[in-house]
Amino acid sequence: DACARGFSIAIHAIGNAAVDQAIDTLAQVRARHPDTPPPRIEHACFVTPEAARRAGDAGIAVVSQPAFVALPTFHELPIPHGLRLLAHRTLLEAGVRVAGSSDAPVTGFDPLLAMRRAVDRRSIRGRPLQIDEAISPGQALAMYTREAAYVSGCLEQTGTLEPGKRADIVVLSNDPLVALEEAAVERTIVAGRVMYQVREM
Repeated sequence: DACARGFSIAIHAIGNAAVDQAIDTLAQVRARHPDTPPPRIEHACFVTPEAARRAGDAGIAVVSQPAFVALPTFHELPIPHGLRLLAHRTLLEAGVRVAGSSDAPVTGFDPLLAMRRAVDRRSIRGRPLQIDEAISPGQALAMYTREAAYVSGCLEQTGTLEPGKRADIVVLSNDPLVALEEAAVERTIVAGRVMYQVREM
């Protein structure tokens, strides 16, 4: 009913069994309503490679929170055998559109920190967690720009810098594709209006 009215569907699922159930349901939704914004799974913290393939084949998106890598829980507890934690690379390679979010206040509202954790996969104490799931800075940047707009159904209006789109822009101190660790926000522009700017010394 929601899709028939132009809405997309999102289901929160963290564990692998919940993710499998969400895929079963959302695959049916996507088959019946292929022209609405993609149905999506929020979190999908634990997945199997097979679940990633199923989601990709069905056109289901995932909204992930890379900063979760630095939650104390994931440093202290072992990752169950056969499961992938915040499986950004596995999902992308399976053709899943992956967007980034903060899930604040569970983690801090800092997209740059989340992008760093997606790239380095470091726990709160610096231990690498399934480093083979690390993605490139460019892929991390896309999660918080183009892919976020795509899963929200507004890529035609925002998410990339193109003529005719809203001027939603963040100006950083460094190129995040080269020096992500050093990058800091210097200015934020929303629909062409400066909403935040570092005070000049």
